[in-house]
Amino acid sequence: MSFSRLGAAFNAMLARLTSMKAEEIDTHRDLQVTKWKLSLKEELEERIAELALLFDVARSVNSTIELSELLTRITQLVPERLHIPDFSIMLVNGDGLLEVKSTFPEHPELEGKTLQHGEGASGRAAELQRVVYVPDVTDSSSAFARHGLLPGHDSGAVLCIPMVHMESVLGVLNFRRPEVASFAPEELELLTAVADQAATAVKNAMLHAEAVKLTMTDPLTGVPNRRHLFARLELEVARAQRFGTPVSILMVDIDHFKKLNDAAGHRAGDEALRKVCDVLHARLRKVDTLARYGGEEFMLVLSNVSKDDAFEVAEKLRRSVVEAPQLAAPTQPGGHITVSIGVATMPLDATSQDSLVDCADAALYASKRAGRNSVTSYSPGMELHPGRERGLSRPTDPASPSIAKA
Repeated sequence: MSFSRLGAAFNAMLARLTSMKAEEIDTHRDLQVTKWKLSLKEELEERIAELALLFDVARSVNSTIELSELLTRITQLVPERLHIPDFSIMLVNGDGLLEVKSTFPEHPELEGKTLQHGEGASGRAAELQRVVYVPDVTDSSSAFARHGLLPGHDSGAVLCIPMVHMESVLGVLNFRRPEVASFAPEELELLTAVADQAATAVKNAMLHAEAVKLTMTDPLTGVPNRRHLFARLELEVARAQRFGTPVSILMVDIDHFKKLNDAAGHRAGDEALRKVCDVLHARLRKVDTLARYGGEEFMLVLSNVSKDDAFEVAEKLRRSVVEAPQLAAPTQPGGHITVSIGVATMPLDATSQDSLVDCADAALYASKRAGRNSVTSYSPGMELHPGRERGLSRPTDPASPSIAKA
């Protein structure tokens, strides 16, 4: 073979090697670009999933303004979508303590448990108004977190995120996984965004609850007003009619209330209303309803209570008022505030809500006629007494004897 042919073959081989190297470089570059695009795609998919979750959370929590329903939705949605096996919501209660309101899985024994600000990881998150992450609660360096942990949070990783609205702490979201260091940094960012969404929804629900309370509560005494009273009475009457159980009502009126106002002033009258209300409220069951009916009158709705038992309840309440030292009043007959009470029961005395109230009012008027500071159960015909007043807007004709309840 001549040197010229050998040189040509070498040059051809070199060209081929160069071409292959170039192709290898291009392939490597293409692979790098592909990997980068796949990485971007995965990151984009993760972000889309996170945004979808935040959207679902926002849509779910903002679709209700009832606080209890809101907490239930958050408790169901977050663990399911984020694969959190242990989750709880704590809200700041009226005493300023963190109180467990909802848990996943359900732990009824935990609901109502309280922590102080600064106590445990949850309390520390509320106190500092920032995320507290404990990768391993068994680590000796996390002693502050182990103190005040919720039951079941004695292992794994715990993440506590405060719900803050306008620099005010509303509560804390608690997340736990049984594995150590199982919350990634990007999860902290996502869960913080979830907590922010929850905080806004919780605040709106609280404002709604407060607004509803104001419309349903008597501002002077703090008990339900007439509107709330009749809504509750309607429910109790419907339940009594459905199940054939009794429902009794007591109409309570403060005796000689006008004399108290005239002698001591309206401020003293208002204070007497509050004190009488407190005495009555302290001696009722939780299932009973005490409401201000109007003026110096209160009504009590006693669920599933017979007429005889209702009379006994009324007598106990009357005596409680007479025996309450805080109700001493020199301007009143006998030097003490007293009440008169009328009792009526469905279905024994009436078959409808309106007639039941009218029967109780007639029995109260009978107590007034009997000399006040007494209890009277309704008897047929009481409602027909010629001098009896009806309703809140009663006649004030001075020619009618003994018609003023006070």
